[in-house]
Parts: sequence; structure tokens; C-alpha cells
Amino acid sequence: MKLRLESASWNKLQTTIEELYENNIYLTPYSEYKFLDKIRKTANIRRLFESKKFRLESYAVYDNDNAVLVAPLLVSKAMKRIYLLGEFSSVGHLDFIYSASATVQEIESAIDLVLSNYPRYTFCANRISQFSILKEVFNAKNIFPTSQDICVKIDLSSYDEWYKSLKKSCRQNLRTSYNRLNSDNVELSFKLFVNETPPKKLWKDNISLFSKRILEHTKLPKYLLCPMVLFKRNEVFGKTLYKAKNNIFASVILNGALAATLNGVIANDGRAIIIRLSIIETSFGRYSPGGLLLNETIKEVSSKYPFIKSIDLSRGDEPYKYTYGGENHYNYSYQFEISD
Repeated sequence: MKLRLESASWNKLQTTIEELYENNIYLTPYSEYKFLDKIRKTANIRRLFESKKFRLESYAVYDNDNAVLVAPLLVSKAMKRIYLLGEFSSVGHLDFIYSASATVQEIESAIDLVLSNYPRYTFCANRISQFSILKEVFNAKNIFPTSQDICVKIDLSSYDEWYKSLKKSCRQNLRTSYNRLNSDNVELSFKLFVNETPPKKLWKDNISLFSKRILEHTKLPKYLLCPMVLFKRNEVFGKTLYKAKNNIFASVILNGALAATLNGVIANDGRAIIIRLSIIETSFGRYSPGGLLLNETIKEVSSKYPFIKSIDLSRGDEPYKYTYGGENHYNYSYQFEISD
């Protein structure tokens, strides 16, 4: 195998990235070209200043005419530091984009070829999923994580099996929620959209609810609600999520009012990766709408969409994730100096 490295403008790599991503179970939807293209000019406000010091430099590695890997790097020559594209955004996982049929050794050689352009730079690879081949590549090179972050997912086989696996107290709480709905004559409406765009009004209501919860969580004054809603409606990340073809969106509506939503994207390995979950209207707290949302989602997903193998609740080890049957998996961070 003789690898060939080419530097290329980002836009010219679209077809190559799309071909590498298709049916690749090792990559997440955050590695899709359209997703990365939307977020490449954005940054989390906390790191906005830092992001200005980096520029995108893209490479493709070929074996003859077959693409093995695409490397979208954020490079600061002044700082002699490199990140993967997406570092300054809020996405859950980062990675190189590589062929599913390539071996660990081939991907390792391709990465070495790319990084050889940056001797004595520090390479920081953050938010690397434990399911990524990149983790195996680093293990083979005796490069070990500098830190790890907990993510939690609920594995699915059937609704009945999931429900029976819950603790008795959780099952009782769910029954209590439905009993309270009945006794209070509260009508529950559940809507699920898989691989289709939800109605615009429902999405806007979701943004409004999400914005309200941000203010409640951060204890910001209520007069900031309208500016927050306007900001979130025009946020690049949110727009990308809304238009994603492989999306999942679910909502619980109580007596005509939106009570809880979740939205995310479906990966090639069958994980429904939830990016925003349980945005709960506090006035409905008596009915535990977050629990209703998860229960209804898992029930319908299990019966209608068997290709979805798990509900990935993403980063964070909040107690409710384990209450509903979640199990840990991990994101890893790596940092090392590139040799001459």
C-alpha cells in the first residue's frame, strides 16, 4: 500500500466525505459533510476568541484512487496547536473521516502522513467516542487518554424488555404519571418524527420551551426570553439539527401545551443520539413529562423503527439517565506532541 496525501479546499472534499460516511458504523452524524459544513464557521461563545486564532486546513489521503481518510484540521501556527474540526462547537463527538473498510494500521499510517506536516505541534483530539476506530489507532501507538467523559445510552431490544428492566420504583412512577393524567382529565398527545422534518410550528414551540428552560436554569431575568428565542431560532447548530435528514424528534403535549421534547440524529450504527433532551415545562411537573417522553419514545421506536438500537442520551451522568436504564460509554481526550 502506497498512500498519497493531498491538500484540498474544504468544499472540494464534499463527495469524498459523503462516500466515506455512507453506511460507516464507526462515524457519528457529526462527521457528515453537511453537518460539519454548517458548524465550521461557528463557535461556542465561551471559546469564540480562541477560535479566531485557528484556520481550517483539510487533507485527503488516498490508496491509489481510493480515499482512505479525510482530515479536517483546525490549525494555529502561532500557538503550534491542532484540533479536529468541530472543537469550538457543541457537537458531541469529533473524529477523522475514514473508510469503514480500512484497517487500524492503514488509518494509523494515513494520520501519520497528515500530521507529518506539523512537526512539534501539539495535537489535541477531544470528544473521541469509544466506538471510533481512532481510539484503536491511539492504543496501537501507546497514546493514552488524558481524560474521559461519561456518556449514557439506553440499549433497546423490545419495549417490554426495557420496561421490565427498570427498577420497581421507576415503573411505579410511570404508572403514577399516567394515573394522574387520567384523574385530572389531562389529554396526552405524543408525536414522533424519524427521518422527517417536524412541522415548523412545533419546532418553534420547541425552541421557545428550550429558551425558557435556559433562563430558568441560569436564573437570568425573564425579559431576556424574547432575545433568547430569536437567537436560538437563528442559531446555526439548531437550524442544522432541524434540517437533518436522519433526525429524530419527539414531543409530549399535555392539554394542547408543549410539555417536553427531545431531538437528535440517528447514526449508522443504530444509535439515536439525543442532542437536546427533556426540555420540560415546569408547570407540568406533577406528571413527570420527561419520564412520559422517554417511555412513549421507547415504546414507539421499538415497535416502528427496529433499526434504532439504542437511545444515546449523550454526555453527562445525570441520575435520570440511569433511572430509565442507561449504561455508560465514554468520550476520550488525547493530547500529544507530533514528532519531527
